[in-house]
Amino acid sequence: MYCNVGKSSNKDIPLKVKRLWRNMLNRCYNPLKDKYEYYGGAGVIVSNQWLDEYEFYLSIQTLNNYNKWLEDAEGIYSLDKDLLSKNEKVYSQETCRFITQDEQCQLHDDVYRIEVINKNTNEVKIYNSMNKAEQDLNIYRSVIGRIINNKQKNKTDYIFRKLSNKTNTINN
Repeated sequence: MYCNVGKSSNKDIPLKVKRLWRNMLNRCYNPLKDKYEYYGGAGVIVSNQWLDEYEFYLSIQTLNNYNKWLEDAEGIYSLDKDLLSKNEKVYSQETCRFITQDEQCQLHDDVYRIEVINKNTNEVKIYNSMNKAEQDLNIYRSVIGRIINNKQKNKTDYIFRKLSNKTNTINN
């Protein structure tokens, strides 16, 4: 049992698939995880079929770009449930696809440019999304969002500021 809902498997499943399955369940069913508020806390669930780790493994192999994701060492591809229906609340074979991070960023209303200032060096960077900042700074996008929206105290080495999307000047 994983997260009190998922059935783990002893079968030969690639470690990357096991991690994907566990991260998906954590986002949906573990309130202690950082991104829970955007998933389980917002009503997102996992289909009954995908609650079984081995069934999940068999199923995702049929999704577009599975092999690209499996071989992707840079994190360019990820599993997405919003491509086919923006308000989708269920992770399933019917609702999910493997897409690039750039494609994923284009799906979300909360994607906006942010300015990041290093408190120690005063270096300024502009990112076209919190996902890009998360990748570069190794700080969860949900943490960045809460700091920007004054819902969390900023304990990082950076100052974050939301920018208008009207200009096309993007450094990263």
